[in-house]
Amino acid sequence: MKKNLFTCFLVPIAIGMLCLFGSTFSAQSKVAESPGAGLLHRFAGPSVSPHSGDTHRGGAILSDTFLYHNGGMDSEDIGNKETSASLSGAPRSDVSGLASCVLHLESSDSLVDQYLDPGAGEEIPILQPAPVTVFPSPTSGVKVSQVTRFHIELPNTTAPDTLRLTYWDHFLKEHREVTPGTSIDLIADRGSFFEGNAGYKVYRWEMEGMEATRVFSIRMGSHHLIRYWNIPPGAQVKVRMELNSGVTYFWGPSSRFFKAQQEVDRLASEQSWQQSPLMVTNNPERMLSDSLISHYHQKSLSLPQELYLPMFFVVGGKSDRELLETYLSKPLEDYPLIRELAPLTEGMSETSKNLLVQRAYGETLRQLVSKLKLGRSWLKEEPFSTGFEAMLRELPIPTADQELDPVFLSAIYELVLLKGGVDRVPITQLLENYPATVSDRVLGLYLLDNFKRLEEHQNQYLADVLREVELPWVLELILDLKSRSLSGNTLLAPPLSDMEGKPFDLARLEGKAMVVSFWITGCRFCMRYYQNTLKEVYERWSDREEVVFVSVNADPNSQKWKESVATELYSHPKMIQLHQDAGSGILADFRISSFPQKLLITPDRKIFLLTLTQYSPDQLSEKIAQLLAQPEISQETKNTGF
Repeated sequence: MKKNLFTCFLVPIAIGMLCLFGSTFSAQSKVAESPGAGLLHRFAGPSVSPHSGDTHRGGAILSDTFLYHNGGMDSEDIGNKETSASLSGAPRSDVSGLASCVLHLESSDSLVDQYLDPGAGEEIPILQPAPVTVFPSPTSGVKVSQVTRFHIELPNTTAPDTLRLTYWDHFLKEHREVTPGTSIDLIADRGSFFEGNAGYKVYRWEMEGMEATRVFSIRMGSHHLIRYWNIPPGAQVKVRMELNSGVTYFWGPSSRFFKAQQEVDRLASEQSWQQSPLMVTNNPERMLSDSLISHYHQKSLSLPQELYLPMFFVVGGKSDRELLETYLSKPLEDYPLIRELAPLTEGMSETSKNLLVQRAYGETLRQLVSKLKLGRSWLKEEPFSTGFEAMLRELPIPTADQELDPVFLSAIYELVLLKGGVDRVPITQLLENYPATVSDRVLGLYLLDNFKRLEEHQNQYLADVLREVELPWVLELILDLKSRSLSGNTLLAPPLSDMEGKPFDLARLEGKAMVVSFWITGCRFCMRYYQNTLKEVYERWSDREEVVFVSVNADPNSQKWKESVATELYSHPKMIQLHQDAGSGILADFRISSFPQKLLITPDRKIFLLTLTQYSPDQLSEKIAQLLAQPEISQETKNTGF
């Protein structure tokens, strides 16, 4: 009787639990989609030190910051220098040596990494206050009442308590010295059976009054969950990412557009993965003479070519011509990513479709441009020049009223620099047929990204770009740069902290020329710059009372800074040792987030030069001599029209 009574109690409980859990499981399993000039009159720039790009943008030392470096390799160097680099998997761009036509920039892991941002660990994290549920955006007259929502769910077992989201109202490049963006922490909220997401953490990003499409990225630690996606005003979407299985689900009225963005990213990675690995070398035979390397090479050749493409050796001369023939003979529309795009965009709005088309072309060009650079010395000759022109004509250039995808912008920027270097023509001439939405971004990106390498040309280049640019927000960025960093401006920096934690105002050094060096712990370029240049220069000038050397550290932890100073790896112990929290004070004023950087100040507290260039001891000593002999920098500023 007791057993039967116990069973009678269990049955209704089990039925009730089945109803509750059955409804919940059904809700969780639903996946639905709803339809939804100078620089300008002359292209040539100043000759820049091959080491001008050696900077570090974060605490960790990254061994793959640069693909390779052989004293600055131009196309002509391929045939006479021993240079070897593997370009397997995702393509990597080479050093962009466009002779005297463009700046000599170091390469990063990829085109996107070079011109958007290298990603995790490359810049100093700037702490932000805890976010509220709804993030209002500025309005400019047009009222948009609908709230824009992006919610993301991650499994409890693998999800952190906080995700890092960065968004941009206007985007040129993900770098705090170009377009900083706004970073916020998305605090996890626990899901529940009632919401259909028990076992998941939920992160909600909501914005009121958003008027235009924004670019955003979401990072989990050092890993990007989402990178450079577009979110239009009024979008409503919920995303569930199963991190262990790699499956992603989308739900909401805007789900098709976001699902298509993820599919474009996936197809781009797949397209890159399917390409033959490249090896740039002057002497393949010498490289393969190593028994171990030869063994693996022979093994790769024995594999079925239906699944494994053989490595392509790029040697200056014949093979780089073959490389150009391979990529310029194939129309862009024949690449899988672009060919498979139509079904993804069917039935979408024109705005969504245009953004996805641009992204597909941008991702494809990302994989092509680095290969075109390897054979750039041939691009002026037939049939390559005709093929290159045909590629440029294929691009889906947006009209003045259309949005611009960030990956497509970086591809256009790279192609313009490459074309200008090949043909020796002004940038503005290449951009004549582009709307201001494109040309202004390219010009603004060029100036903002390279300003600290332009040296004595900074004033003139800034004036040239200001004459050409029309977009108000690009103008605002350039004028802000002018007010902060242009030679001749008076140094107005808030106090820093000395070794005892007391405030130190640089104004107390008035009457002396200042050589200010910015660095962070763990930055190998900072160590190299001090050991190879700054240490010797300090010792040369240490007996000159009219010159002072100021060492400014930007570590998040001041104790770590003091320990690094004691090692004497980054600065001389007799230099003035100061500290500034990242993203604040003088670092914010001059938008310093990559290291090392140098700031030279005249005795009357005028900015002489802000630069990333890593000088030799003789070059830096010459700059100091010029600094002391400079009569009136402000007069030079007046001559440029400011």
